[in-house]
Amino acid sequence: MALAQKNLEYADGKTKEFYQLGISSKSISIYIISITNKKILLKTYSNKLGKASIGEYCIKFKTLNDIDLEVLKEIINFSFYCKII
Repeated sequence: MALAQKNLEYADGKTKEFYQLGISSKSISIYIISITNKKILLKTYSNKLGKASIGEYCIKFKTLNDIDLEVLKEIINFSFYCKII
């Protein structure tokens, strides 16, 4: 499922409409595409997320019980409203 569209611009100048936030049904994965700094999720939220695997744009959870909804809400708000990343 994709939420909120965003235009991505590649180094060659081409653009593509893509989602800003996505959720995978194959696993418990949250994709935060709108963040331009690839290391910000890991630096900012690794201590807060507990049992999560954090990549450049993806946060993966093994079970629903591993998800701290307050921290996830903070990440989503950060991804939509933070302009200096």
